[in-house]
Amino acid sequence: MKKKFLSRFFLVLSLLMINILVLNKYTDKGIVVAEGFDGWKEEGNEKYFFQSGKKFTGEYQNKYFVDGKLANWWCDDGKAWYFFQSG
Repeated sequence: MKKKFLSRFFLVLSLLMINILVLNKYTDKGIVVAEGFDGWKEEGNEKYFFQSGKKFTGEYQNKYFVDGKLANWWCDDGKAWYFFQSG
């Protein structure tokens, strides 16, 4: 009886701790979960472009985005450097 109680107690305790750790991971980093969201979203003072719930990197409507922000600077794709002005 005591063994069964202890095993259940530790199981519940471990599940609670896992939930707390996961919640801390997302809230500390300010991660926004926008599953399936497409479009612009404001985080703080910055606007980001999302596609399929993630900050978009690539070309969209003849504009180039890096980590959700409109490219407006020098970018290195690993092969060459490119300069973008207003995407």
